[in-house]
Amino acid sequence: MHRNAARPSTMAMTLALIAMIAVLLPVATPAGAQPEDTTHWEFDVPSLDGTILDIDVIRTEGTPVDEPQPVILVVSPYTLPEGDGPSSRFDDFFEATGALEQGYTYAIATMRGFGQSEGCSDWGGPGEQMDVVAAVEWAADQEWSNGNVALLGKSYDGWTGLMGMANQPDGLAAVISQEPVFDGYRYLYDDGIRFANSLVTPTSFMTLSPPTCAVEFYTAQQDDRADSAFWQQRELINASKGSDVPLFLMQGFLERNTKPDGAFAYWEGIEGPKRAWFGQFDHVRGTDAENSPSGYAVGRADWAEQMMIFLDAYLKEDAAAEQAWLDLPQVEVQDNQGRYRGEDAWPPADAVVRTSTINGGAYTDNGLNFGSPTGALVSFGTAPVTGDGIWSISQPLPGDRHLAGEPVLDLDLVVTAPRTNVVGNVYDIAPDGTATLVSRGADMIRLPGLVHHRLEMYGQDWVFAEGHRIGVLISGSNAEWWVHVPTQSPVAVIEAFAELPLLDTPRTDFDAGGFETSRLRQHNSSTFTVPAPVITLNETPFNVG
Repeated sequence: MHRNAARPSTMAMTLALIAMIAVLLPVATPAGAQPEDTTHWEFDVPSLDGTILDIDVIRTEGTPVDEPQPVILVVSPYTLPEGDGPSSRFDDFFEATGALEQGYTYAIATMRGFGQSEGCSDWGGPGEQMDVVAAVEWAADQEWSNGNVALLGKSYDGWTGLMGMANQPDGLAAVISQEPVFDGYRYLYDDGIRFANSLVTPTSFMTLSPPTCAVEFYTAQQDDRADSAFWQQRELINASKGSDVPLFLMQGFLERNTKPDGAFAYWEGIEGPKRAWFGQFDHVRGTDAENSPSGYAVGRADWAEQMMIFLDAYLKEDAAAEQAWLDLPQVEVQDNQGRYRGEDAWPPADAVVRTSTINGGAYTDNGLNFGSPTGALVSFGTAPVTGDGIWSISQPLPGDRHLAGEPVLDLDLVVTAPRTNVVGNVYDIAPDGTATLVSRGADMIRLPGLVHHRLEMYGQDWVFAEGHRIGVLISGSNAEWWVHVPTQSPVAVIEAFAELPLLDTPRTDFDAGGFETSRLRQHNSSTFTVPAPVITLNETPFNVG
């Protein structure tokens, strides 16, 4: 292991590294988490503002020190050293792909405020974005690099990949981002309504960061308005629009951590070569194993193979790999039956928005309704309240109908109290009344009065079977999902429309390797029954094409 003893300037750092390469042969050193048969170096690298970052570099043992290789870089707060060695956070990736043996170098940059890096975490802010830029440009500029760097990550370090997409540092040739944060605000809030992690996540980061800076950012994170300066600095959907960095994106429709809010707007804004997997999975990696037909939590087994085609195409600039990558469908999407299929875009071009007039009425913003029994906090043996609100239920469907996109409810409301909750759910209701949640959305109406509001809901790819019904519920809460502060006020829905993106053409061509995930099985088992009188009373014709 080599570690720079001093903290030199960028020029001094470069000269010192060149000198080291000229006179030293790297020696493999025992390390707690270091992959077998590898060599490990450790460097102090200045970020753009001078904050020193700890960066580990790992190569296959015996690789000439001056042999230029493409670099796979992880920039993360989660990559603290383990024993005498580097973090093992992405060892699974390198075991699955064999990337080190195939001529790649692995670099790990620990973000400011964590591990042996200096400074304060600013939770996705300008400081961390500078760290991403500095780490990419440093890695691209080394003699042992061929100048092409890919950012790899999942969750928070998936977010840092998108910071790279937004800032486009020199040398960034590709990004692999699995289940990322697209917007720091949307990770903690939904238009003013908290998720439980709006308190938990900032508190956990306070325990890991120096107290003086942690308190500052904890306070800023409690602002529930998305337009604050703090949150605008952490919004990457618009910041990444037009980026031409090649991207592989993975997003679960059934995510419970980094939820799909904003995912598809982000996707549509990227202009470079891009591919995505959108499917019925949770907060997982493409390599995560599970006890299911595919053996993997994403419902298919070819993730590692596809990632190496992607990396060879854009980091090794292999023309055959690039053509193989471009020949793949831009999107692989998994429906609620576990089937994957290729699409040129998602939502697909033939997803036609069908608008239906749905029932008006009134509900009380009392925080009692649960959108789904999953996650419900049952007290005193009492089952959670479900189906409490204004129902609109379609006629039995004359054939299969395939929703592919993000439903929207267009509402005219009379709101009597500030900061009122409005929630929409879409359900698949079987002939026996069993209701399965398909999509949800929630907003806070901040001021009372006559309000026109468009409630955008989570995207989904869902086939409603012939004879089933589509149900829409308007209420004041999904208590298992959001942390509502009920106003106990009445809300009148004067006029309402449901906009459902339904495919014009049935899909019949599916990938052979797609299977149901354990997360999908769990989701489909979390149901409740809509009583027959409720269905009869609230039946209204839906436009389903």
